[in-house]
This record gives sequence, C-alpha cells and structure tokens, in this order.
Amino acid sequence: MFGLLKRLFALSVIAAMLISAPLWRILSAQPLSPQAQADAAIVLGAATHQNQMSKALKARVDYAIELYQQKRVSNLIFTGGSRDEAGKNSAGEMAEAAVARAYALTKGVPAVAIMMDEASTTTLENIREAKKRMNEFNIKNAFIVSDEWHLARAMQMASNEGLAAVSAPTPYSVYQSVSTKSGFIWREVKTTWAYWLLKI
Repeated sequence: MFGLLKRLFALSVIAAMLISAPLWRILSAQPLSPQAQADAAIVLGAATHQNQMSKALKARVDYAIELYQQKRVSNLIFTGGSRDEAGKNSAGEMAEAAVARAYALTKGVPAVAIMMDEASTTTLENIREAKKRMNEFNIKNAFIVSDEWHLARAMQMASNEGLAAVSAPTPYSVYQSVSTKSGFIWREVKTTWAYWLLKI
C-alpha cells in the first residue's frame, strides 16, 4: 500500500511538472504597450463558418484594424486557409485570411495595406507564411495578434523562425468565462508540448 502511494505521489509530481513547464509561459502574456509601434500586425488565423468570421477571429481582426487606424502599424497580414471543424481543408469555404481581408476593407483599411496567407492551417504555418510576406515586402518587424494564452507558443515559434515580433493580445477576446479560459489554456499546454517535442 505504501509503495502504491509513493508511485501515485511520484506520478502526480511528474504530471504537475509537465503542466507547469509551459503554463507559466502561457499565463505571462502582457498587454501591448501604448507606445509600441511596428511595421505590420500579423493576425493569427481562427475559424470561419459559411464565409463569416467566428467571434474569436473577429476579436483578433478588430484589434489589428484598431492598431492600423491608430497608425501604430502600416500593414496588416492576415493568415489562415480554409478548414472545417476538424481542421482539414474545407472545399467551398473562403480562406480565413480572405474573410478577414474583406471585413477590413469595409472598415476603411486600403487594399494596398493588406497582405494575406491563404494556405496555412496551423499556428506554425501562420508564422512561416507571414514571415514569407514580410521578406517579400521588406517588412522588418511585426506585432503578432491573437488571444493572450495563444501568444506564448506563437512567440516562441516566431523567435525560432527568425521573425522579429512583439506579442499583441487582443483586448476583445471572447474567452472570458472560467470554462472557456481554462479550456483554451489546457489546449495550449498540450499544443505547446507538441511543438516542443514534435515541432508541429
């Protein structure tokens, strides 16, 4: 019995370490400094449905548009291809980036200030494709716009890909309740470990 308790205790310690290793990073996101400026804002993709932005994507896009209107960035880079609820490429759906662009145009952002990645379906692909646009248009640095708990992983990816960036958590996040916050954070714990171990 004592041996079993020791094993259970050891397992619980290991589990706590596995969770806490990425958790402190996930919870460390800070609001963007009011004085901060960058060449562009990269908006990480989120779901669309029937060619309409989800509330999560709209919260990110609205903040990026606000940064543009405040003249804190000169360009917007929208990322994300088309995918269904299972995360697979979805026929008949506009790319997330295209849906975001169409919305930004209605808010007065000129087409010349918008770049798109319509191929990526993961955060790592978002970062890599955004960096390609930055290189193509000689953009030196960027804000990365997403929900705050998403940004620790995204920023590590950006650093590893050689993308000069500052995190910019949207203040309009739809993840406000305890259940939605905890679900998002737990998902990030798992996907952070997937990135650390498998680079995906």
